[in-house]
Amino acid sequence: MILVLAAASGCATIDNWKQEHREAAVRRGQAEAAATREEALEADRASKAKQTQTIAQLRHLQSELVTHGDADSLAAGALLETLLVGFPNATALDLTTRAVGRAPERTDLVLLQLQQCETIPGCNALPLEVHLRALDPHNGITWIYALFRADRENRPQDRAAVLAGLARSSRVDLYWSRTVFHLASAMSGKAGLDFGEAVRRVIASESGLSALFEPLAGICGAQETELPDALIRCRQIAAALRHADTGLVEAYGTSLAIRLWPSGSVERQAVIAERRALRYRADLLARHAAQINSARAVRILAGLLPQYPTEQGVYRALFIRLGLNPDPPAHWIDLQPEG
Repeated sequence: MILVLAAASGCATIDNWKQEHREAAVRRGQAEAAATREEALEADRASKAKQTQTIAQLRHLQSELVTHGDADSLAAGALLETLLVGFPNATALDLTTRAVGRAPERTDLVLLQLQQCETIPGCNALPLEVHLRALDPHNGITWIYALFRADRENRPQDRAAVLAGLARSSRVDLYWSRTVFHLASAMSGKAGLDFGEAVRRVIASESGLSALFEPLAGICGAQETELPDALIRCRQIAAALRHADTGLVEAYGTSLAIRLWPSGSVERQAVIAERRALRYRADLLARHAAQINSARAVRILAGLLPQYPTEQGVYRALFIRLGLNPDPPAHWIDLQPEG
């Protein structure tokens, strides 16, 4: 009997120990979860405080720029407005319109005004397109915006005329290097911003406007290339896009051109090689993002802007300065060379 009681007592003790162990584990888990939540809350508070500080700094910078009042400062203030609110608004358009009023011959400023107008409901972009086309008749960018508007408003009769105008263009420029250099120069030295950080801010703002070109992916569909004359016109459009001053628009041009030239043709092979180089450089940007986005690299990039008229030229030179090969080596494979 004593042995039975002892055994029973031992089992009870073990059971109690197991229960206490489980409860301790639960309490420990709860404490760790609470600590993790507190850390997350603290990180969130720090992030929001930093965001608030950044917004205040940019608003102060914008105020300084508007007070300065020259064309570049007003345009930079407009770009900051777009960056702060997330999209072009009436304030940004007003500042850009004032900038164009001070320098009506500046194609880069007129394009910025056009880009903002195109995204604001009720804004009439047609006079701005006419203005920019008169300043730079060989640039197809105005026809691209006219094409987007014709499609948006479902006006097929206008689409044909617009495509013809785009086919007559020799290139599609966003005046990328000029815009980044001038507007970053206007920001530099104000509100504690150095030139490198100003370049970073302008590029971030410009990239938001460039996203508006996604409809280019659907240009020159199968029905628009059935007739020989239409095919020639679409090939001319592809050539203009490939002579863009930004990698994004050039990429749209290569994607279009691949669809327009027969498999195995000399022209198609040239386009495939061009797109392979574009994709390789995009791969470089991704694989070496930390190095390319470093403060040193941004300072180098800022110094290259006045020397190269295109984004592609600026980044090619930057890669070389950073010790990166800007051209795809023989062993680098484009996984979708014709896709």
